[in-house]
Amino acid sequence: MAENSKKTKKHHTVRPYITTPLGYVAISLIIIIPLCIVMLNVSVNLVHRAQKYFPPKVADFTLHDEGFTPDETESGSVEMKPIQGFTEIGELSCESAGFKTAVYLGNNRVSYRGGAGISTDASLPGSGGVIEVSANASGGFNALFNVKKGDVITFVTSWGKYKYKVFDSSVRNDYPKAKGETLYLKTAQNKNAFAALGENKLIVSATLVSGPEVKGVKR
Repeated sequence: MAENSKKTKKHHTVRPYITTPLGYVAISLIIIIPLCIVMLNVSVNLVHRAQKYFPPKVADFTLHDEGFTPDETESGSVEMKPIQGFTEIGELSCESAGFKTAVYLGNNRVSYRGGAGISTDASLPGSGGVIEVSANASGGFNALFNVKKGDVITFVTSWGKYKYKVFDSSVRNDYPKAKGETLYLKTAQNKNAFAALGENKLIVSATLVSGPEVKGVKR
């Protein structure tokens, strides 16, 4: 009887060392980890909002949007004046998707503070080449997820008004090929924290429907 009592006592003594860690693991999986994910998503949105509203004296570079004047010219040929970096060059919109954002010259975080940034390594509207515009999924391209195949995207610039028809909207790691002037809008594949670090992106691709030709540039 004494030996059985000792065995039972040992059994009950060991059990807490197993059940207690398992309990902490279960709590982490059910409560702590999901809570951390939610907090990260909120933090990303707050950072993007803070960057947008930082006063100029705090930012290392400032945006230049005081002189933007939309040009509604939809055909013919137009001249393009020299553009300074971080200058607002136009506005992207898609009425059916509730999508609208300002576009600045330069694909970087400074441009993202005001909306979207257009790559200086690619072409500009009216040049007949590839146009690349990017923005944060929780910022300038917050409504890009609503844009669908067949939608028309309007790009009003300071030298003309351009319309592009969407032929593809998907998560991928490359640009779908197309002929003629093509507009590519790119952002993170979703609005979760650190999604922008992933290889795959949401890419909305559209080809030119109408718009003036920039003088001196062959399409």
